[in-house]
Amino acid sequence: MIRVLHVANHERVAHIVDGRFRRLYGPGKHVVWTLFGLHTFESIDTTAIVQLILPGDVVPTALEGAEELEVAANERVAIFVDERLIRLLGPGRYRVWTHVAAVRLVRHDAFAEPVVLSVGDSLAGQSGFVEVRSSRELGQVLLNENSAVKLLSPGRYRAFTGGPWSFSPVPLSLQFVELAVQDVVTHDQIPVRLRPSVSYRVSDACVRVSEPRAEQDLYHAVQLALREVVAERTLDELFQDRETLSTALTERARTHLAQVGLAIERAAVKDVTLSAEVKAIVNRVAIARKEAEALAIRRREEVAATRQQANTAKVLAGNPVLLRLKELEAMAELADKIDKLVVVAPGNLGDGVFKMIDA
Repeated sequence: MIRVLHVANHERVAHIVDGRFRRLYGPGKHVVWTLFGLHTFESIDTTAIVQLILPGDVVPTALEGAEELEVAANERVAIFVDERLIRLLGPGRYRVWTHVAAVRLVRHDAFAEPVVLSVGDSLAGQSGFVEVRSSRELGQVLLNENSAVKLLSPGRYRAFTGGPWSFSPVPLSLQFVELAVQDVVTHDQIPVRLRPSVSYRVSDACVRVSEPRAEQDLYHAVQLALREVVAERTLDELFQDRETLSTALTERARTHLAQVGLAIERAAVKDVTLSAEVKAIVNRVAIARKEAEALAIRRREEVAATRQQANTAKVLAGNPVLLRLKELEAMAELADKIDKLVVVAPGNLGDGVFKMIDA
């Protein structure tokens, strides 16, 4: 039997007989005898410059006008056609048609440490890459097979997919967290409800990435420190000096926080709440305290007034003229308040003689 093949300029046809490659037909018209055996024809499009060779493929990798390319597990190969990147190849065997255009191959070590991605890098945005940006607010920790290596300085970085490298974002700015309300007992055995808040930073990014329970350890440290600090203070002390309370809470929380890559900047008590029963008792105590203070002030004023009267009496007893003046002042004040005044004359003016004086 005879078969006529018409092969286009962008095409190659592989002739396979009984599962074995016989020959490759280029562009043009070909007459093929297919008398004996099982003849198959496989069309190959050379416009697809790179072709993956699968296991068991009977067509040779290196054909006329093509080269064999083998990419190792730790390699990635960038294919440039006319100085334009068209594809990034992962591990495997490939057939590259080099006669179609100017083809250039660039090999990269996928296991090499990621480098800064420069502006205009030809590999930027290609599949097969992980690209991240590290900044002062959101840092990126470089990982080697899930083990933290270092914190990357600000910039853009890339890593090949399938390699040992990956990135883990870590917030580096100051973080604020409000904890749940805590029920605590003061030194004078009064139950109170407190809402603590804490601000913290990442002190060691690599340790932070390796400690998935870092935030929980931070919360536990603040909670434990809050109970200890409040247990040392009475209710009055708790309300009187919040600044001292916050300072003590911060220092105590730092001592309880383990090496988890976090540093407490400040811990404080935001809200203090009392139950209705405790609030009523506190109000009664405050009222009684104010009443006692008022009574003490009144007693103190009475003592001062009595002491002043005693001093005045002592002065009058030693000075009869001053006493007589005081009597006249008293009589003058009395005369202003009544309409008529009856004056009893002295003995030398006649006993029992009264004189009515119109006020």
